[in-house]
Amino acid sequence: MAQLRPHLDEIQQLGAELVVIGNGAPNFVQGFKDALDYPGRVLTDPTLASYQAAGFKRSLGGVLRPRMVAHAVRALRAGQRQTATQGDTLQLGGVLVVRRDGNLAYQFVSNEAGDHAPVDAILD
Repeated sequence: MAQLRPHLDEIQQLGAELVVIGNGAPNFVQGFKDALDYPGRVLTDPTLASYQAAGFKRSLGGVLRPRMVAHAVRALRAGQRQTATQGDTLQLGGVLVVRRDGNLAYQFVSNEAGDHAPVDAILD
């Protein structure tokens, strides 16, 4: 989400809306929005049903890979730091771009924590 935050105006100019779905408890949503200064919609699904429907992975190996150190360094250089994790720590994320007619325009499934879709691919 942090990588898309600087592109909110562009996303809106394309006629789209960025909706974030987390998996923590509902009482953590406002803190997430405040920490990222995100004005958009944030939903939460502690049941993980939406993650399963999207085909997103849940994996211990996805959070314990050696490359996690490189991902952490990249995030720190970008001014982001990991705080206390809320929700299922093994649930990996991804990106879905859904057209107004409900058809899927783009899907990215993270293979490990810190694995993000290229912003250009999302905007295309």
